[in-house]
Formats: sequence, structure tokens, C-alpha cells
Amino acid sequence: MDGDFQAAYSNLTIAYQAQPTPSNAKLIFQALSSLHGKDKAISFLRKHIQEQPADVQNQLLYAGLLLTTNTDNAITTYQQMIELSPNSVIAHNNLAYLLMEKGQLKYAHKYALNALSLTSDNIMVLDTLGSIELKLGKKEKALERFKMAYSVSGGKLEEQTWLHYIESLLVKGQKELAKRRIGQFTPISKSVTEKLAQLQRDYF
Repeated sequence: MDGDFQAAYSNLTIAYQAQPTPSNAKLIFQALSSLHGKDKAISFLRKHIQEQPADVQNQLLYAGLLLTTNTDNAITTYQQMIELSPNSVIAHNNLAYLLMEKGQLKYAHKYALNALSLTSDNIMVLDTLGSIELKLGKKEKALERFKMAYSVSGGKLEEQTWLHYIESLLVKGQKELAKRRIGQFTPISKSVTEKLAQLQRDYF
């Protein structure tokens, strides 16, 4: 099997050298991941986007890989992507999330609002914006975002967004509705279970 991957990689390298297209770059990334692991594949991708800065598709892939490992580089990459592709919802939203995590709430809010202006009913965007507005003390706005996310999802939110929605209800003093939503919510991860228990201790 390794021989098959090596042969494929050799052929892909020839194709990439002739035409360093986004699709060829992504195929080489996948082959390198299989043959040599993610670190070597990421190094290739970094070099590729430096040489092909207009390749937004692989910039997205690269920045996504850096989200949890190198946030400073991810922030820089998303900023570059926004210059190249100002209508990229993912770039605006993920940049807003990373800036929020670094405590840069004013700038995070700006990019989250940009993302919302590009898509008014994206649950990930509503979650990011609502989370930032909770941290900024904009309680009413935050709750508005999470209620919209709940409506768009048909009441089937991802657990982190569920948690943020419940927190926004409690912060606004809507305890009865929060209780009903808690009754609909079955957390899976340990961290969300613990955070929910903490919210219940703090508000009930």
C-alpha cells in the first residue's frame, strides 16, 4: 500500500510542478499526510500558499489546520484571505473566533458582524457573534443571535451552541425558558456537561 502511495505521490509531484493548481496541491497534501504525517503535509501547504497567494481554497485548509496549533499564524492567514476574498464567510467567522479567544473583543465583533452581513442565518456565525456579544455585555443582542440559531436549526443545535444559548437565557434572567431548554438538551462531552452543571449551580 505504501508503494502505491509513493508512486501516486511521484506522479502528483510531476503534475504539480507542471501545474501548481489548487486541486494538485490538495492531492499532494493528502498524499504527504498518508506517507509522512500531517507535519510534513502542513509544511508543503505553507510553502504552496506562499508561492500561490491567490489560492483561497488551500489557504482555508491551511488556516483550519492551524486553528488549534498556531493561532497567530491562523489569524494572519485569515486576514490575508479576507484581502483576497472579502466575501469569505468562513474567513471572517473564524478570524472573529480566534480574536475572541485572544481577548480582542472589539476586533472580533467587527469580523463577526461582517460574517453575519454575508449570511444572516448561518448557525456557526450566529454562535460566534452571540458568544462575543455575551463577553461584551451585549446581553439582549447575544440572546437574539442564539434564539435565531435555535430557530434556524429547528431546535437541533450542536452542544456548544446549546450551551451558549442556555447561558444567554440565564444571563438575561429567563430562567423558566432556560429550564425548558435544559430539559431538551443532552450534553455529550465532559467539558460541556461540567459547564452546564456550573451554570445550574450559579443561577438556580
